[in-house]
Amino acid sequence: MDKVVAYYVGLFLRVFSGLLLLPVAVGLFFGESFILLEGFIIAAFVSILSGVFLIFGENGRPDAVQGMLAAVIGWICAVAIGSIPFMHVLEMGFVNAFFESMSGFTTTGMSIIRSIEHAPKSLVFWRAFIQWIGGLGILTFFVAVIVKVGGAATALATAEADKTDSGKMRPSVLNSIKSMWYVYIVFTLLQISLLYLGGLKPFEALNYALTTLPTGGYAHTIGGIGGFESVFVNSVFVIFMFIGGTNFLLLYGLTKGNIGAFLKDFEFKLYLKIILAVFAIISLDIFLNKGGSIISAAGDSIFHTVSVASSSGFTLRSLSSFPEVSKMLLIGLMFVGGCLGSTTGGIKMYRLGILLKIVWREVKSFTLPRSALNFVSEGGEKLKNDVVFRIVAIFFLWLALIFIGGLITVMFSGLGILESIQGILSSISSMGPLLISQETLIALPPGIKLLWSFVMLAGRLELLPILVFLNVEILKRFS
Repeated sequence: MDKVVAYYVGLFLRVFSGLLLLPVAVGLFFGESFILLEGFIIAAFVSILSGVFLIFGENGRPDAVQGMLAAVIGWICAVAIGSIPFMHVLEMGFVNAFFESMSGFTTTGMSIIRSIEHAPKSLVFWRAFIQWIGGLGILTFFVAVIVKVGGAATALATAEADKTDSGKMRPSVLNSIKSMWYVYIVFTLLQISLLYLGGLKPFEALNYALTTLPTGGYAHTIGGIGGFESVFVNSVFVIFMFIGGTNFLLLYGLTKGNIGAFLKDFEFKLYLKIILAVFAIISLDIFLNKGGSIISAAGDSIFHTVSVASSSGFTLRSLSSFPEVSKMLLIGLMFVGGCLGSTTGGIKMYRLGILLKIVWREVKSFTLPRSALNFVSEGGEKLKNDVVFRIVAIFFLWLALIFIGGLITVMFSGLGILESIQGILSSISSMGPLLISQETLIALPPGIKLLWSFVMLAGRLELLPILVFLNVEILKRFS
């Protein structure tokens, strides 16, 4: 491994080892035995030992490629080490534990644990906490550290969901990250308080808050959110899932009284318009095809529309019972996701908006004279070609990976075409198993579970860093 890459991965693993001790504290609080907590201690030991070994690398100034490699390797190491408690406590095989851990860290929310509500409290907390860690992004750690020495910081900041997209940055990347973490922590604490007021037990409120703002979707109680049968609780989840899908830098501005930014932001307006449109159509579709009151249909619709648009994946009931039009709309929302600078998956609303502008530009070109200026703009300014090219490239790669992943799944899993595409789409969009049963997930061959795990990571890291990692010439450079 390259010495500079090794140094930053080692630094991350030393910090990560401390996080593994938090579930130990939770277990001790609930009186769990040492045997149940041993898996976390082993994982922490492995993490700190690996970190000490790797940190003897070179503390140099990383370039963009080194920064991306460090981020990808750091993610894989976190997932692998984070799977140790699942193996130890639930006696899961490595592939199943790795799949569960990857699904957690990438906030995908696909679970192959049948009865998590009966698991030790320490493991329930860890399963929720890894979604909270992964929600804002392990990558922000690398950006925050690397920014101090320059080099890859700006390029790396756009590697995972453009979390600090340049159009909304504060004066520095580091300040942007601090602002986002401020929003992340404050709104998490606020949701814990509201859920507790809504009747949830403190531990339930904590774990559900840890999986809502990161739009992760892991549930840990019988019946999930629907089991609480509370309009107030459902409303709290809708609000915070919606917040999780919104650009955190816009939210930071809102906390400082900058309401105008929300009203002017191109992406947020598109996000809101699409959610409202889909909500209205699904409400009508459920009411006309399933009966019941329009109020009940609207309640079902707004919860699941926001859940899918934000790639949270929480459900009140099985989406397989929804009318076909509603299912199709939800699949479309799953592909798009929420806003840049949020914790959601998908190609993001901003990219969808720019792709639509590109299409409209081509339509206009047929009616404009050759000498007319016809470019893609946003916010009154012309978009640079490299921005447009990157958006088109990511969109194409997204489609290509869905097709290739779906093809491999069809060939080696025994699943049909529709289930295979849905599974890959759920994985790459950091979305729970929208229309796939848990038993289907459990029955997947080990190779397909590893494939879907890779696709989860690729989707979380916006594909491009993964391609850098797989580039033969770059691998030769670091070999």
